[in-house]
Amino acid sequence: MLKLTKFNGLSATGRPIQTSWESLTQQKLNITPTKLNAPATGFYELGGDGKRKNQNVLKKNCLVVDIDHPTMTIDEIAGNIKDLQAILLTSWSHDPENNSSKYRLIINTDRAVIPEEYKNLFRGFVQKYPFLLGQIDTSVNDHSRMFFDWSISPDRKHLAKKVIVKGDPIRVDEILKHHKNNQLSQSEKQDIGVTVDYAELLSQGVEQGDKEFGGRHIALTKLIGHLLAKGFPHDELINLCLTWNLKNKPPLPKEEVIRAVEDLIKLNKSKETVDENSSGLFNLLTIKNLQKMPPMKWLVKKLLPEKGLACVFGPSGSSKSFLCLDLALSIASQPKWFDLKVNNVPVLYIALEGVSGIGRRLDAWIKYKKIIPKYFFTIIENFNLSQKKDVQKLQDSIKKINFQKGLIIIDTFSQASPGMDENSVQDMTLLLSHLKQIQEHSDSLVLIVAHSGKDASRGLRGSSCIRAAMDTVLEVSSISETNKQWTVEKSKDSQDGGVYKYQLKEMILGLDEDNQQITSCVVKSGEHLSFIKAKPSGKNQLMAYKQIESQLEVSPIKGLCSTDQEQPLLELEDAINHVAKGFISSEKSKRRNQAKNVLQNLIANGFVKLGAENGKEYIWI
Repeated sequence: MLKLTKFNGLSATGRPIQTSWESLTQQKLNITPTKLNAPATGFYELGGDGKRKNQNVLKKNCLVVDIDHPTMTIDEIAGNIKDLQAILLTSWSHDPENNSSKYRLIINTDRAVIPEEYKNLFRGFVQKYPFLLGQIDTSVNDHSRMFFDWSISPDRKHLAKKVIVKGDPIRVDEILKHHKNNQLSQSEKQDIGVTVDYAELLSQGVEQGDKEFGGRHIALTKLIGHLLAKGFPHDELINLCLTWNLKNKPPLPKEEVIRAVEDLIKLNKSKETVDENSSGLFNLLTIKNLQKMPPMKWLVKKLLPEKGLACVFGPSGSSKSFLCLDLALSIASQPKWFDLKVNNVPVLYIALEGVSGIGRRLDAWIKYKKIIPKYFFTIIENFNLSQKKDVQKLQDSIKKINFQKGLIIIDTFSQASPGMDENSVQDMTLLLSHLKQIQEHSDSLVLIVAHSGKDASRGLRGSSCIRAAMDTVLEVSSISETNKQWTVEKSKDSQDGGVYKYQLKEMILGLDEDNQQITSCVVKSGEHLSFIKAKPSGKNQLMAYKQIESQLEVSPIKGLCSTDQEQPLLELEDAINHVAKGFISSEKSKRRNQAKNVLQNLIANGFVKLGAENGKEYIWI
């Protein structure tokens, strides 16, 4: 029997199990949108405090190898290890349609291995099966590493595959002896950074089974890569490799050498194309290219995109933190939020305000929903978004737990940017660039919790560049002490203006030392009011918006710029003239420029649409 440890996702504490090799081979496929939802296995027995730490590993069972850079298909790899008793399967990240094949190899051992033996067992195995060199993830020799069980995302489930190899368990003592008696070959040294002597290789060729250069096939691959890097023309490269091959004992078949050269040339060309597109040239897409692009992916359908930047804002005391915590916990564990479909992903909540109360808020939500989200993480330490070292520290922290494609909430934006001027474009541009850096590093949606200004009707506090950078903006407001609502104030990829009402419901959590009730609140969703078009709040923008509304009511121009047939439009020049009349307190010479500026802001913020047809520009609402 194998003594293993089972984990729930990235949990630090597992439970011991005993299972047979046969049971291990019959493990079912887990279909999950994120691999953090899949169970995981540590191929070892734990002691000490039972936590997943190297010093707690007593004995290891099986040799587990991740093949992250395969040069063979899964069946070809299985054919090369047919003498072993093994399971070869695709990992969660396996995506050959995007040139990212990922396999895991689990090999049965004839006895348990103590941690001190495991690294040499791993090295000895690679020496005995050198075809895996350069393909494997060498971090698998960490003692306490656990591995997610066989799993894949729903959209790639047709790509999942498992092969059972029915050989014999690996003989641990033989492999350890093999490692002890064999020094690293030249090709193995190359894999750990020692340079191949190509002059020697070219001058003398390689004998079949030669240890110094790793055999003829590996030597040929290394040689082709070296010559390509040196810029040899392709015809000359083929002739040089064929000439070199004549020195091999015995030579490889001529057609095999040519095929190897041509395959690596093609691979090199594809890499050059990627490099060209990423470093020097724009990728020009046709309409057909755009039509083939995948549809928009959502965290909350038609509200929050899977990736990007978002903002929730409102005045102090409007319950925006309660709302954002409810959003975070729902995305981590619930099928819906305010009756909107949710894609469950890991969530990181950076709580910089009301830290003392967040524990009670979590307890209240868990009591109300009767579920404890597994993949919800919190940071309550100080975090300064303006400091590169804090941004890097955050990125390192989320990388350590493999946090990807999730939601990161920063509550609040002002607490995360002490000393920065929210009205300064320069200061806010720095903060926004750091937000974007965190977003791209984690491949996630980053959401900031912000305040409205002293005049709440004027919207989000601070520079307009904050709102302009957001994909979605939600505004929270109070109807009464317990009745609240949030509004879609901006959405790049769906309609603005939807209003969602909710209540703060009090939850009793227990009694304190003075026998008084300990309470907190949870969000109880209410009715959804259908689409309400958001309007600008600034004085000049509101004046201009009303002018445009009144002119559109009598405009005879309809249906241009690919709008609906009944959609009224205004010529941009006419709109500028009408809006200019509203600046009655300004000098006449300045009114037109003022009108142009306010219209540009209305268009930039999505309140007014701009299009062109037959050489003229039109606007509409």
